[in-house]
Amino acid sequence: MTISKVWISLLLALAVVLSAPAARAEEAAEEGSEAAPGAEAVLTLDADSFDEAVAKHPFMVVEFYAPWCGHCKKLAPEYEKAAQELSKHDPPIVLAKVDANDDKNRPLATKYEYFGLKEDQVPLILIQDGNSKKFLKSQVEPDQIVSWLKEYFDGKLPPFRKSEPIPEVNNEPVKVVVADNVHDVVFKSGKNVLVEFYAPWCGHCKKLAPILEEAAKALQNDEDVVIAKMDATANDVPIEFDVQGYPTMYFVTPSGKMVSYDSGRTADEIVDYIKKNKETASQPTEKADLGAAESVKDEL
Repeated sequence: MTISKVWISLLLALAVVLSAPAARAEEAAEEGSEAAPGAEAVLTLDADSFDEAVAKHPFMVVEFYAPWCGHCKKLAPEYEKAAQELSKHDPPIVLAKVDANDDKNRPLATKYEYFGLKEDQVPLILIQDGNSKKFLKSQVEPDQIVSWLKEYFDGKLPPFRKSEPIPEVNNEPVKVVVADNVHDVVFKSGKNVLVEFYAPWCGHCKKLAPILEEAAKALQNDEDVVIAKMDATANDVPIEFDVQGYPTMYFVTPSGKMVSYDSGRTADEIVDYIKKNKETASQPTEKADLGAAESVKDEL
């Protein structure tokens, strides 16, 4: 990851603040107590404001905490001081916090359950960047934040991805895909893949399930075709797919063509669509060869 000068300066400012000794942290806490109401630099978020804040700020660090947590109390003054300093830079880095113990925020904790929001894991620091990639560290200590952020800026932290385990056995007509293997199955398998993103509680998804099963059985002898499904509530949906509701289906060909499936919802209609729009294993190669031949022809 390339680090610009402005980001280096921000990182150094953060290192100075968070490396402050305990005495300075106490001073920061006293200074914060003398500030006018509403002047807190750390952005306080809840279930109602979280999504809007994430969309608004291209870079934001979020602490999930519990008011009774001793580690959280220890982190608070240094976190506030860091927020004050970083808010002066352009572009600013926003530091925010969410009370994970508040009943109002239970839906938020459920939505982001893959962050591991458990009482014995707070304080938890989360980075969500402008590409919706997430990076997190649970049970964070004040002296760990600097090194962890440095790893982030150096591009050494892998993004956190919510995924169910890859199925050890996957021999049903409709294949199960999860976040950790969806790219391999959908984009790298060389198959024509119809993939459904569903929610277990969705009535329309439950109605569609036996229909997809019937379509998959009808096509099970076609080695060029895969029908798959992903539980979008238990796995991170890849950014390639725009899933705004359930069920959402996409059809992806071996050449990489991807279209949102909005045709009929009967088994026969699904089978007919796949047969009419699928590519054979040789088609992408044939297209490439044709393109090369036309290029040679142009040169002559």
